[in-house]
Amino acid sequence: MKGKGVSYCAVCDGPLFKQKRLAVVGIGDPSLDAALFLKGIASKVYVIHQTNTPIGTEEIIRLLQREENVSFMPNSIVKAVNGTSKVDSLTITNTKITKSAPSPFSSESKLDIDGVFVEMGYIAKTDFVKDLVQLNSSNEIIVNKYCATSRQGIFAAGDVTDVPYKQAVISAGQGSIAALSAYNYIQKLKGGKSPPIKADWKSSRST
Repeated sequence: MKGKGVSYCAVCDGPLFKQKRLAVVGIGDPSLDAALFLKGIASKVYVIHQTNTPIGTEEIIRLLQREENVSFMPNSIVKAVNGTSKVDSLTITNTKITKSAPSPFSSESKLDIDGVFVEMGYIAKTDFVKDLVQLNSSNEIIVNKYCATSRQGIFAAGDVTDVPYKQAVISAGQGSIAALSAYNYIQKLKGGKSPPIKADWKSSRST
């Protein structure tokens, strides 16, 4: 169902679901951030999480709880994504229904939606360079504005770096910066036989 109602990026695909009924599946700030973004686009947003209470930044949780078109679905697991040509519903299993703690949802129910956003965060797979370059606490590669790492001659770009806002367009821009920086580094090693590429808006002329 990927591309037919299942998405892994609220910022990327959210605008395609204007005034639709959406579900956000995940835990922690990634799912809360997605719901915060989608609430201004969708007619209804369901935040589905396995825990009894939402986990994440309390300020965002309180803000979402005040929104009329946002509903939290606690102790819930998505059992199935339903639909043929596109997503039309989710089958939800509620894991905590007792007489002392009743739930507005049955042990298994169907939730009619037009799209589902899976927001679980991400893991930077950088183990292969952990002994080469400096990483931060999230195992992201630390780079400067030229996409240079802590090891001379090694440049990095994309979601594995410590640059915020993980988006394809940002990764593409970083890729261009890293490529230009690597080219200039190689030219420097060759003794400057070719001029470095500056490719910026700065002018040497005074105004």
